[in-house]
Amino acid sequence: MLGQDTDALYSQQLENSQNDDNVKSMMHVIVQCPRCFRHTMAKKGQKTRQCPYCGTRIPVAKHTKAQAPDGVTASKLVRQFNDKTKKMGLDRWAK
Repeated sequence: MLGQDTDALYSQQLENSQNDDNVKSMMHVIVQCPRCFRHTMAKKGQKTRQCPYCGTRIPVAKHTKAQAPDGVTASKLVRQFNDKTKKMGLDRWAK
């Protein structure tokens, strides 16, 4: 849904990290807030994450949209996903 470029970036980063145990232990997931539809990241295995935009408590397992091998890649994906969400008009900016 968010584009082949994002999927390709994720797949490439994941393949590059498959054999690195240190990177595996630092995996991150990208979650989408059910209230404002913005994306944020959490460490893999984390149960909940508070949305930094609207404050909603997000159940990570239920709202995971992607995984990333490290925080830098996760941050890039979050920006891409949020840009795409905004362009599609799906964001609900909670103030």
